[in-house]
Amino acid sequence: MADEVKLFSFWINPHESQIAFAEKGVKYVHSEEDLEEQEYPASSVNPVYKNIPVLIRNGKQVCESLIIVQHIDEMWKDKAPLLPSDLYERTHSIICADFPNVPVFAIGREANKVADWLARASRDHTILMTNS
Repeated sequence: MADEVKLFSFWINPHESQIAFAEKGVKYVHSEEDLEEQEYPASSVNPVYKNIPVLIRNGKQVCESLIIVQHIDEMWKDKAPLLPSDLYERTHSIICADFPNVPVFAIGREANKVADWLARASRDHTILMTNS
């Protein structure tokens, strides 16, 4: 039986997993989720954390971008390696690969806080204007 491979992601997610699949030449189904929807498919495949990206391979899930990349590298060893074989070099590569993600997601969290504040302010202003 061939592997059934599906990747659930969101447009702002890092694309490490997609790059890893391309480098390994592995065919997969990509499902880009709309996190604005109350229920989206990834929430059922990752019911504990309800976050994405999630890789589903033959019914088993793997979460988090860089862990997915490691899984792809280990699973399809017959293809060119993505990460160095030396443990220290591999660890250093993973740290370097994750470095750009830290500020991006921190900025995203702050932007969401500002958007929430603006929505509350707009709602409060509407209530004040209605009651005047």
